[in-house]
Amino acid sequence: MKFSSLFVFLFSLGLLYSCSKDSDGISDGNDTPQKPESSIFNSFVEFDLDKTTVTRCDTAQGKYTLSFSGSVPTIQAGNVVVVSTDTMASVVLVTDARTSGNTVNIDGVIGDLSYIFTDTEFTLSTDNNQTRSSEGNVYYPKDLGTRASIDKTIWSGSKHYTSEFIKTKDVKVWTESNISSDINATIKFKFKDKVKTTIQGITFVKAKKFDVDVSLRGNVTMSQDFNVHAIAKGEVELSPKDKDKYALLKHNFFPPKEIAFQVGPVPVFILFNSDLYADVSLTYDAKIDFSAGITAKIDGSIGAKYDGTTGDGLTPYNTFGLSYETRTPTLTGEASIEGKLHVFPRIRALIYNVAGPSFDIKPYLKTNLDGAFNISVDNRTDNYISSSLKNYIGLDCAVGLSASNNLLGYETWNKSTDDINIAEFLIHDSPVDIIFKEAKPNGSSVNVSFEVYDKGLFDTKILSPLFPVVKFETYELNGTKISGDNVPTYALAKKGIVTVEWTPKKTPSKIIAKIFDKDGNVIASDEYEYEGLKLCPDNHHPHAIDLGLPSGTKWCCMNVGASSPEQYGGYYAWGETSEKSVYNQVTYSYFNGQDTDGDCFIDKNFSIVNIGSDIAGTSYDVAHVRMGGSWRMPSSAQQLELMNNCTRTFTQQNGVYGILVTGNNGGQLFLPAAGARWSSDLNGAGSYGDYWSSSLYPSIDNHAWYLYFYSGRWRWSNCDRSGGLSVRAVCP
Repeated sequence: MKFSSLFVFLFSLGLLYSCSKDSDGISDGNDTPQKPESSIFNSFVEFDLDKTTVTRCDTAQGKYTLSFSGSVPTIQAGNVVVVSTDTMASVVLVTDARTSGNTVNIDGVIGDLSYIFTDTEFTLSTDNNQTRSSEGNVYYPKDLGTRASIDKTIWSGSKHYTSEFIKTKDVKVWTESNISSDINATIKFKFKDKVKTTIQGITFVKAKKFDVDVSLRGNVTMSQDFNVHAIAKGEVELSPKDKDKYALLKHNFFPPKEIAFQVGPVPVFILFNSDLYADVSLTYDAKIDFSAGITAKIDGSIGAKYDGTTGDGLTPYNTFGLSYETRTPTLTGEASIEGKLHVFPRIRALIYNVAGPSFDIKPYLKTNLDGAFNISVDNRTDNYISSSLKNYIGLDCAVGLSASNNLLGYETWNKSTDDINIAEFLIHDSPVDIIFKEAKPNGSSVNVSFEVYDKGLFDTKILSPLFPVVKFETYELNGTKISGDNVPTYALAKKGIVTVEWTPKKTPSKIIAKIFDKDGNVIASDEYEYEGLKLCPDNHHPHAIDLGLPSGTKWCCMNVGASSPEQYGGYYAWGETSEKSVYNQVTYSYFNGQDTDGDCFIDKNFSIVNIGSDIAGTSYDVAHVRMGGSWRMPSSAQQLELMNNCTRTFTQQNGVYGILVTGNNGGQLFLPAAGARWSSDLNGAGSYGDYWSSSLYPSIDNHAWYLYFYSGRWRWSNCDRSGGLSVRAVCP
């Protein structure tokens, strides 16, 4: 799954350092920050890193050996120097120094910038668009001839990671994460006042207060897929109980990047790195396959302050906003699942690769899936089956202090605040509502459909993509429950639609559809009242029925000669406008000749009276003559249009067999199976129906087109014009 989104975030951290062995503060009475170049302690010793080779760097033992290709600086106990190797850079507080030729051997401990600067503030930025402070003390990356980068961004690019948290024969839980970034950094230092401190018997002067404000700005997209396959019951708890530790998925998820700055004579090195961590809790039961995904857009700030003087610890603050995109959850099987997932980068800004602030930005997806039922053998009305799914999107964050292995770059210690929940939104609640959609007659039954809705983003209602369970009950209109109606008690909605075939025992009556929560409470219900099959708006026939045909043709609600939709009506030879007792070629008005053998077929001097190839609207049109107005016989093309654009169901209407024709727009008409008259007999009544068109059959001029049907099908064919068939009129 690939998403493209903007994630802009700002982090700020203020750190206040003090030392228990510090003496009383020394103040010069000057509250105005000075230029960094003019606020450096005399104890700092400057030398050219390009002309310095570090042949020994043992931070654990505090032993350093520096060789100089140029002039050898004077270094002694109480001085502060910056030592830079191919892999690290450190501020070293010198407790002893021995010079031999161009080599200086140093004993010392790791320090920080508060031993170099006081009463000043300055900003380091990788962003050239950074607004300068009022003092103008903004410094940008500089090539110091070392390993440090001078890139304009910390990280730019994307990373993909697949992690398998648990895999057994019964359970598999895994995620896929995509994180892309384009990040700039801004670090503001503020030093205030002076204080003396003693380390290993040596006196050093340092800033009494040392504040650091770290900001990371840029574009970051965090997309996650969460997948569960389980055929068992159990729990997954990925994280240790210690809330300050998470499962490390990948060290240096984004490659470490050290950036160098030159603040006056002082080289400053900042190492940015990021490890990928995870925190997963999951409870599952039964057989499921579940998948869901999110992409988070986060705008705002996060920070914390540490006051070592008062011992208040880390005090977090934030101004976050959250927006998101989600992938529609998919679920197969039967289950109960409750889980919460974080997969997140921890971003650290380590000053001289020793210690600094850390930031955990943790968008999450939380899922609650429940299924419940209460079934009794007597089918009481309080029986129910329910299934519900609730998905939440949210943002947790934490800030902390990190310490790193100076050589290997691994985090060795982290103290973070508790997770701060910035926001949590219910983004998918299924189901929340059910609404009657439509009812379509199906012979003696009716297909009733309801729409089942979920609540989606921003409280919008969407057709449920899942499979909510719907319960159906039928009642008389006075509220008496009907037993024995042919309708399913429960049905699953598919793509938000649930349809049941209902054969009412009584009319009028109603069907009620209900959805339940896991406690058996009705979430929502709706109903449909059925008054029986009504083909016409009233009993004042005839009516022109709109079936939604492409030509716009409307069909009459009843046969020519009938007084209601289910009556057979009259039987007419093609082109004749009145009924008669005998139907054959001899009695047909438009055939001439003799029947020499008495079989009612003309076998001598046969001829045909030409009344036209299409008699619609003429004096030969029985529908036009008997019904008047714009009514006329349908052409063969109109009959074919009816067959191609409508469905038919062989059924009964008030005890009469025939076909119920349903158009695409829901319009309906009933064609009774009236049979046909040949000679003096009525054949096939109740079994099939034959209906004339107005069109002559071109290949055999004593035949005409007609539509016929029986229980299994309807067809379009031709037959002898002398037979007595039904006629159903149309109007343009």
